[in-house]
Amino acid sequence: MQSIRQNITALAVGSIIVIIGLAAIWIAQDYQLGTLTRMGPGFFPIVIGILVVVFGGAAVLGDINAEKPTADFKFRPVIAICAGMLAWTLLIDSYGILPSTFALIGISSLARSPFRPWSTLALCVGLCVAGYLVFVVGLGMPLTLLGR
Repeated sequence: MQSIRQNITALAVGSIIVIIGLAAIWIAQDYQLGTLTRMGPGFFPIVIGILVVVFGGAAVLGDINAEKPTADFKFRPVIAICAGMLAWTLLIDSYGILPSTFALIGISSLARSPFRPWSTLALCVGLCVAGYLVFVVGLGMPLTLLGR
């Protein structure tokens, strides 16, 4: 009985992921798609939406065939990761890439025990450098390293 309930939970989560992907596709269908060489504003959301639907569908199919769940559901990782994303969202405009990324990784790293400060610091630095290079230097987005 326990494995059936957990399989239903996994099916529900996978189905929600598929619904989110379909919603992204539906919302982005009003945007111009463009071509591969001159992508429009709808290209990226539609492609990501399709990938989310495919991976969510694969997760649902995998859950249907699963005999027993691999692990129990824990709230700590969900809360820590959601809090990290919320912190990044609230900090990015006012404080810049560096503090917001450090907050995202620092808070999200609390999802797993034990806390590993050196690997967390290395991940923070690596993602800050990568984010700055990709979004500010590469794409020219109006983001700052340390706030406005």
